[in-house]
Amino acid sequence: MPPRAWCLPHPAGNPAGAGKWEGPKDGPIIHLDSALLLDGKIYCAHSNWDEWPMTRSVEIWDAETTTLVVSPRGQITLPRPVRARLRLGPGSVLLLREEAGKIVLDPAAVTPVQPYSDEEIERLIGVDRPSPRERVALRRRWSLKAGGRRRRPNG
Repeated sequence: MPPRAWCLPHPAGNPAGAGKWEGPKDGPIIHLDSALLLDGKIYCAHSNWDEWPMTRSVEIWDAETTTLVVSPRGQITLPRPVRARLRLGPGSVLLLREEAGKIVLDPAAVTPVQPYSDEEIERLIGVDRPSPRERVALRRRWSLKAGGRRRRPNG
């Protein structure tokens, strides 16, 4: 038997729906009869339909923390209020990490960079080249002879 599932209809009549939930066959949610999205909460009529004695309840979920469904291309959609609070727009970059079996997304700051041209690299090497006086000081500091070999310490 497939897992129990429901799909929340989209207000604009999108046949794909606005959200979907699937749970295990033996899980606590058995049959969701209908749903209403109101003020960021999802209200669902729940029953143990096709079992006896019949029981009913109303289940309430926070729409912002509702399970996200991964598309066939591996994509998810972050809820609009979350995107607004975190100031995420098209092209925003998120860092993904796994932590104790959970997926954590962190907003990332991105600084555009441009690779140096060969001419700029040559210019920088020339600017960074030590003068003869600086070379002598560095050789002394690093215990190097004029030929470039390091002196062995006595002992």
